[in-house]
Amino acid sequence: MKVESCRPLHNHSFCNSLPNINVYKIDDYRLLNVYIYEENKIKTKMKGTNLGEFEELVLLTVASLGREAYAVSVKAHIAEQSSRHVNISAIHSSLYRLEDKGFLTSEFGGSTSKRGGKQKRYFQVTSAGFSTLQQSKDMKQQLWNTIPQLSFHPA
Repeated sequence: MKVESCRPLHNHSFCNSLPNINVYKIDDYRLLNVYIYEENKIKTKMKGTNLGEFEELVLLTVASLGREAYAVSVKAHIAEQSSRHVNISAIHSSLYRLEDKGFLTSEFGGSTSKRGGKQKRYFQVTSAGFSTLQQSKDMKQQLWNTIPQLSFHPA
């Protein structure tokens, strides 16, 4: 990990609870409050990790598209699978928010003349993203199972 800017956090409550440990905050727009302390131990405090309904839809779509997941393909796949019209800016916002939460990573592909020299930004689901999707699925299944009319269990 390349550190652009790093400064000690002497008066931070987290530091005060850990005597004899040097704590630093890394300033990087991709990392949210990442604290590195001695012996390469990392603690991450991410902004809310709950998924909204649309974020879950976008995350599932990225997982389903695999290596071909970029904003336009995500938009098209959602429209095709759900008959739901979504704005491309909503897709972009959701993709970046999911990346900030650590559920997606992204990288730029090659530029093409068809796109005016602009590069596509491809997204992939992280292990944290897959874990969150599984937890969401499990929680919903537990709730579905509590509905008496729908939880038929043969004797």
